[in-house]
Amino acid sequence: WPKSVVQKKFVGADTVVRFAVGNILNSQNTLLLAANTTFDTEISEDLISPSSMQGQFQRRYLSNNDELDNQLQSQLNRIQPVEELDDDRKPIGKKTRFQAGEVLLVRTKKRNANYVALATFNEHMKATLEVQDFLDGLPLMWSGIRERGDNSNIDMPLIGTGFSRLKASRRQVFSELVMSLVAATRETRIADCVTIYLRSEDFVAGDFSF
Repeated sequence: WPKSVVQKKFVGADTVVRFAVGNILNSQNTLLLAANTTFDTEISEDLISPSSMQGQFQRRYLSNNDELDNQLQSQLNRIQPVEELDDDRKPIGKKTRFQAGEVLLVRTKKRNANYVALATFNEHMKATLEVQDFLDGLPLMWSGIRERGDNSNIDMPLIGTGFSRLKASRRQVFSELVMSLVAATRETRIADCVTIYLRSEDFVAGDFSF
């Protein structure tokens, strides 16, 4: 049978990195999910798609958005925003934009998730993520997980390649995630193990091999 999971311990790094093909929602550890830079939570076709990883997580583990928004806001009160958007820049949803890479911890009774700010909505309510913003946000993301996370092992999808509309190939995103993680964990431990999940279609389309 083809391998569906491999793992590697990098020299000088204090975290094991695993690569798995499968449905991340069937895994067990704390999730790392892509959010947008205004941390919207409303599930709709104009904001958070129900088919996105964030949308699926919220529908599976959260009964309503009030508790979620309260958790997010209590953490955002301690973070400096980038700017306040007006209705012309973002017609609907939340207006306070934060830096790409900021991380907030969401706790539920069954599973926790780290929400990382990545894409920004434009005036047409289309989420976009520039490559440089993605790269600049990775060190902040790992730092945020270290400082605000729950110290658990982490399961994450190939963030940026879905609804964030990052203009980079799956292989490029995969490579940057691994390199940034190794660099971050050589400074200070982030987790005992971080698993990057690839959907089977992403595995094939990205021409990956284990």
